[in-house]
Amino acid sequence: LYLVIDGGFPGLRGPMLATLARVLPESAHAIFWGGPPPGRGFERSQHLPSASTPSEVAAFCRGEAELPPEVEATRKPVLILADDDPVWRATLRRRLEHEGYEVISCPDGFTALEACIDHRPDVVVSDHDMPTLDGSQLAALLVSRFQDEAPPFFIVSSREVAASAGVTGVLRKQDGLPEILGAVRRHAPPPRQS
Repeated sequence: LYLVIDGGFPGLRGPMLATLARVLPESAHAIFWGGPPPGRGFERSQHLPSASTPSEVAAFCRGEAELPPEVEATRKPVLILADDDPVWRATLRRRLEHEGYEVISCPDGFTALEACIDHRPDVVVSDHDMPTLDGSQLAALLVSRFQDEAPPFFIVSSREVAASAGVTGVLRKQDGLPEILGAVRRHAPPPRQS
């Protein structure tokens, strides 16, 4: 679901946006056309320049057009994080968000698969042993669905796991956050800070 908002509309501020942020489903994408996203509640939103035509906005929503270069340079890369350990998932999520990534957190493999289909992430970081689908099964399904356009896929596990089809790399939780962040950065650099 894409919600295109006239970012230059003067009355669209304050309480109206706060209400909209609360009721907007998590899977929805807000696009502020002609004005910057307001921030709080719209962390996953994007902005298109006011010079964009209605046809260009529609093409972007259909996935047929890329973001303009000046917007792409500051876009937060989308990362799907799948792990059934809520403490580890929260720790890694906070660190990745601090680095400038938009993180969609999933407690199991099936939820992660749905999120990948809905959001087309730049990178997937997944535990191996999870309910519904394990990391290897999730990677294989993404390759089956997206073929050559499947996102880079990293398995992070506390035990030895062999890389399988669709897995870009296997990282150990014991190696810590710097190793994981380094792998993610190599495949999806964080946005330039202004």
